[in-house]
Amino acid sequence: ETLAWVVGHDNLQGLRLPIGRQALHQSVERFRKAIDSEQLTQIRPIAESLYKQLVAPLQLPPDKAVILVAHSSLHFLPFQALRGPAGWWIEERPLSYVLSANALSSGNPRLLSGLDQMIAFGNPDVGSRALDLPGSEDEVKALAILYPSTRVFTRKDASKSKVMEVAATAGVLHIAAHAFVDEIDPMHSYIKLADPLRKG
Repeated sequence: ETLAWVVGHDNLQGLRLPIGRQALHQSVERFRKAIDSEQLTQIRPIAESLYKQLVAPLQLPPDKAVILVAHSSLHFLPFQALRGPAGWWIEERPLSYVLSANALSSGNPRLLSGLDQMIAFGNPDVGSRALDLPGSEDEVKALAILYPSTRVFTRKDASKSKVMEVAATAGVLHIAAHAFVDEIDPMHSYIKLADPLRKG
């Protein structure tokens, strides 16, 4: 079974969605492969089917932003690319993600510390110009403009050793970089960061 909980300021609703676990996993995989291979004729039908099975039953108010807390294969689903009667879901309403519902707890002092302790890493120098991410460098520099106390590390400074050094002091840690996801053994997944020992 696939279950969903809709949590609002003054309500909690549990739902059984019309798609089983295995079918959901297979649909997510087909959707991701269609996006990766740019099979445009396949993307829209799967996006519409997943919207009908995962989103439509929730009967969300049209004027509300949504924070998604995914589980299992849903961690790999780009919800914003689902498509309903009003178009792509990202066009319908603001969407954001949180990895755990515990992170939404009002008693979490690190969460409440806000953006005054943000540390951002962008466009690490990984030794290949083909893997440069100038857009991610612009992204973290824009954060520094929006939130003046943000500390920004880019290129060679965006290294694993620097992350390990400063992460514990961050109220919010923002990393804009390439990553590798090992679906067989998630513990072997990693973020590509700069190697401070690289010459040149």
